[in-house]
Amino acid sequence: MTEAAELPGPIVRAFKIVSVISEASRPLTHREIAAAVGVPASTTHRLLRMMCSIGLAEVDRAEDEHRYKPGPWLTKIAYGVIGKTDVAAAAPPFVRAIVDEINATTMLWLYFDGSRLMMPGPAVSSSHRLDFRSIGFMPRGLAWGCVGRSVLAHLSDQHVDHAMTAEPVSPTGRQIEPKEELAAELKAIRARGYAISTGHTIQDAVGFASAVFDYRGQPLGCLGCTIPMIRFDPADEARYGDVVRRQAQRLSDTLGYRPTR
Repeated sequence: MTEAAELPGPIVRAFKIVSVISEASRPLTHREIAAAVGVPASTTHRLLRMMCSIGLAEVDRAEDEHRYKPGPWLTKIAYGVIGKTDVAAAAPPFVRAIVDEINATTMLWLYFDGSRLMMPGPAVSSSHRLDFRSIGFMPRGLAWGCVGRSVLAHLSDQHVDHAMTAEPVSPTGRQIEPKEELAAELKAIRARGYAISTGHTIQDAVGFASAVFDYRGQPLGCLGCTIPMIRFDPADEARYGDVVRRQAQRLSDTLGYRPTR
């Protein structure tokens, strides 16, 4: 490992760049990446162009200047790896518990800070033939839907600003709320412990999600369920939300999270 780390070749440098952009809390300029990796900016820029061409990195279009974040191929690799980590391994009983209690298709969603995406993990389908299955199981951002907002509620103002800029329109055609309204909703999500959305990412669907935390209190993702509006009784909102919140809390407990309050 030590000898490999000291090799000067482009492959090692590319892996160092992968590490830097994956661990960064925001997209980085090529000069910031060069400083972190310890190689000339021109070399870093050349490597980044190559990495973008194959999907290991990509330019963040929401930024005014050229900044880089993990690309789709890197995210796919990470998704494969994350399937073997503790949270994905621990989640299935808690996902199943939600389905057993409210009979709604439920999934663990994993949050990748470098790409600011929610990626689908282990899922359990409900017994309803008309329920949503693969239609909603695609990577998504943070601005829309209970899945994204359940995590966004626990991130910084910078993350909120970025989400609003990156996704001003929902998949179903809605315009993002003014910042003050979104901030009030995120505050309400934190207070009640779960997010609810209607028709944000899938027409005629209601979703519930609650964040899952690691031992440091950082959001790892969420547990989320989706229900067709035709099958949803608004009188059940608090009960459904509490079921999802309770199982997300239990999964967080399993991962070592201990809330301070």
